[in-house]
Amino acid sequence: MIHPTDERYYAAIGMMNSTSKFQRALGDALFSADRTNTNLIKDTWGSLWESSVRHGAKDDRIPHPGPALNFMTKLDERFYVVMGMANRGGSFVHKLATVLSYANPDDVEKIKETWPEYWKKYLELGKSIALKKDG
Repeated sequence: MIHPTDERYYAAIGMMNSTSKFQRALGDALFSADRTNTNLIKDTWGSLWESSVRHGAKDDRIPHPGPALNFMTKLDERFYVVMGMANRGGSFVHKLATVLSYANPDDVEKIKETWPEYWKKYLELGKSIALKKDG
């Protein structure tokens, strides 16, 4: 759990109070992120981070979580990664799956580049899960 005096807390709150499903999911993921993943989020989405810290410091209410994963209907690489993360990931990876499910194409690429080891691992897991469900 992150402490209310921590910048991460205000970034997470600022993101979770957004109207964007992507930003709310990313903020929710921050609550489960370790320092390494927090820094990766901060480095990858720097301007969003700064804006969220400012907004989170003004309004530190924790909103109710949004809906569960919104799986895509198109069977592409992202679908398999989300499936693998949602089914086999830990708390941070599970929330990263939610972030990925709401991400626009630019943010999908940022996620893929920021966590390439997760992408590769959960792509394979997602494919194996899909094969078991189909077979």
